[in-house]
Amino acid sequence: MKTMNTLRRVLTTAVAGCLSASVIAGGPLNTNANDPDGVERWPNGGTAIPYNIDQGGLGPLNAAEAVALVESALGTWESIPTATNAYITTGQLPFDVDVTNFAPFVDNLFFGGNTADGLSPVVFDEDGSIFVALFGVSGVLGFASTDTRAADGTPLEAVNFLNGGAILDGFPLADFEGVVFHEFGHYSGLGHTVVNGQNIALGDTSGPTPSNTYGNSPGDQTETMYPFALQGGGQVTPHADDIAFMSFLYPSDTFFSGSGTITGQIQTPQGEGITGVNVIARNVVDPFVDAVSAISGDREGNGIYTINGLTPGAAYTIHVDQILQGGFSTTPVQLPGPEEFFNSAESSDSTADDPADATPVVVAAGAPVEGVDIIFNAPPPGSVPLDDDNFVELFPTFTIGLCGRQYDSLFVNSNGSISFGAGDASFIDSIGGMLAGPPRIAGLWDDLSPNNGGSVSFEEKADRFTVTFSNVPEFPAAGGNTFTISIFKTRNQRRGIESDTVSNAFRIDYGTLTATDGLAGFSCGGLDTSGFEEPSDLSAFTRSIKTNGKAAVYEQFNFLSTNDLSGSTLRFLATRPFKDRFESNDTAEDAAKVSLPFNTIDRYSGITAGDVDFYKFSAEAGSTLFAEVISGSIDSVMGLFLLEDGVATPVAFDDDGGAGVLSAIQIPLEVTGTYAIAVSTFPDFDFVGAGFGEGRYVLSIEAVDGFILSLGDDDSAEVDLGFSFPFNGETYTSVFVNSNGNLTFGEGDTDFSESTLDFLNGPPRIAPLFDDLSPNAGGRVVVDGDGTTFTVAFEGVPEFFASTTNTFTVTLSADGSINIAYGGIAATDGLVGVTEGNGAADPGSTDLSESSGLSATGTTYELFDFINTNDVSDSEVDFE
Repeated sequence: MKTMNTLRRVLTTAVAGCLSASVIAGGPLNTNANDPDGVERWPNGGTAIPYNIDQGGLGPLNAAEAVALVESALGTWESIPTATNAYITTGQLPFDVDVTNFAPFVDNLFFGGNTADGLSPVVFDEDGSIFVALFGVSGVLGFASTDTRAADGTPLEAVNFLNGGAILDGFPLADFEGVVFHEFGHYSGLGHTVVNGQNIALGDTSGPTPSNTYGNSPGDQTETMYPFALQGGGQVTPHADDIAFMSFLYPSDTFFSGSGTITGQIQTPQGEGITGVNVIARNVVDPFVDAVSAISGDREGNGIYTINGLTPGAAYTIHVDQILQGGFSTTPVQLPGPEEFFNSAESSDSTADDPADATPVVVAAGAPVEGVDIIFNAPPPGSVPLDDDNFVELFPTFTIGLCGRQYDSLFVNSNGSISFGAGDASFIDSIGGMLAGPPRIAGLWDDLSPNNGGSVSFEEKADRFTVTFSNVPEFPAAGGNTFTISIFKTRNQRRGIESDTVSNAFRIDYGTLTATDGLAGFSCGGLDTSGFEEPSDLSAFTRSIKTNGKAAVYEQFNFLSTNDLSGSTLRFLATRPFKDRFESNDTAEDAAKVSLPFNTIDRYSGITAGDVDFYKFSAEAGSTLFAEVISGSIDSVMGLFLLEDGVATPVAFDDDGGAGVLSAIQIPLEVTGTYAIAVSTFPDFDFVGAGFGEGRYVLSIEAVDGFILSLGDDDSAEVDLGFSFPFNGETYTSVFVNSNGNLTFGEGDTDFSESTLDFLNGPPRIAPLFDDLSPNAGGRVVVDGDGTTFTVAFEGVPEFFASTTNTFTVTLSADGSINIAYGGIAATDGLVGVTEGNGAADPGSTDLSESSGLSATGTTYELFDFINTNDVSDSEVDFE
């Protein structure tokens, strides 16, 4: 839902990097289902694309020079004769944008809002401080995108941020003009392009690798929208690819009638369309100047590509090309076979279809050439050509059923696993990756290097498909590991009978393993796991492993638990589809009835196409309801409704809180009654099942007595006590709850350093655990009162940058007494006590665990550190 493009200065002395998220090569920056062509574009032929110029300078350029740079870039885009795009300024920005005031201009882009403010800012970050604030020391040169849209998805406003600090740091001004031009391409709706740039910057071939068919491109023929800014690359002017797609978005009356078009489908060896393949058309007599690309499936059906803007009468070769670097919203795939040209004898038989054979396609004005399909050659029988940290797609002759989903192919990952739906090149065998990544069978997910030894092969027999890692070392060339993953055909498949739903058993046979670490087992992947599945001791399974109802069975090995699978066999029964135990709960009337607290960690709850889920429960006025999708791969939306007399009245709504894909609602309840939480997917804001995407989610709902404070790191909030509280000679009706585990009076305190000096010289304070705590990172802080007592509870709150948690409660009574009750405390340091503050004398530390009859007046404390470690867990301390 949130698109951002960043231009990054990374790479060699001759290259500056442009990395981009959520963009499409040779196509649109964003898609729009309401557009006839499925692309996002400015209305009215792009004839009035608005912008507002910043007031300041850009690096060494003063304001006037920076404006001239922008106007030059816009003038060049407007000069394309076959496109109607034009740009208008709707006034200067109301102030000079800098690191102190830029945040509102990136809210829509980074945090998923869609609030129009009437401005489309072109921001000059004069010294680069905005970019440092956003990305750290990253080398990002710029980013641009539409960021506000009408209800039909049409752009209303956009943003363009340019990093003047990069010029001050030495990036050539002449090449930065290309950066400005590139970013206005994104601003207008263009995504990234890969045509000549990989040949110039990365040494890729100009034809299907390994054929450098046309030699090497001149260095100044880098397409403007290539996802890296190349010094001297000529990106300050539009190239054929840039011109073609700008003209497709905003065509003149003569663009389609006066130019050629080629369209076709990129297919797997089995003839299925494959999305995510870069396709390049090169004019055989002018292969670098007259070259245009597209990515298959970027805006049409699976595997379909269309290349516009070709020269009438010219002959073009068409070839598929592996994208090596850059960011794209249509994710580039690892090609399932060698790169190859289109030829008139296209075949999946590798012995008959030479990848270097090309049949040029001649185009005519206004007459698209259709059916220019390229079918990938199947890998040679038996071998799996894996390098370090990559994957290869294989195509069994039978459908594989895993976790209720059907797959016509599988990916062999060089790091010791096979996956479904997507490959995985990661060498980090993480539990998070196992559960949230693609569905996977891991023989030994570890940093393996099949390019440095051993072999990987596959074989299909009458009853199974096998992938074997034989004596494959860990990176770089340590030892050797042997195992085979077998997927067994069902009885019907062995008879040649296929069905729409099938479930296959599988097995892992281990030979010798020299790796002592790694991860083994299976996972249904992020669409079906809860994220809370615990590991198992795989060697303890002496019989077939039952998979029914289980989304993952796995074990991770490390220095504490070394790999013990050598010579063993793991047999897994066929996995089954998961059943949502709460269906049918698609309306408030049919809501599943639950009791609080409630969660679906151990019960499957999911969204399918056209689905929405309702859960109803009873809750009391005066409590705070906290409902959250705590894990899941869906882009969730959540609503809270009050159910009365058959009517569902909306009470609260959350998309994703501006960060990530998960939703949460926290709200004090004013009415005792029956409520319902609804869960759906973006953009189903009416909760009628009109969202996109599907998959499992874990929902948690609870009602907490009192009010949950939203405290950030090093934060403070003033709260009314509900009575007058006497403390050290003064009476207070409110208290400041500080996120770092203490309460102060008169003023808040965000100090995270629990020193005695700060304790004595700060405001009057009660410190149940004065420490560098981070309630924004986990747990919660709850306040509650009844008119005579007031309680603050820190529940499961971690220290800053820690995963362990701390739980404690402090209760203030109207008579001035104070009770601190501790649950589990993981912190080994911290300060506990009370003080009048404001320069109080130091009475010295008191051993609170050995003391009784402590006074609430004056100063009493204990400081815990590496010598005197914290010992208050599961105890109480009273001050009277």
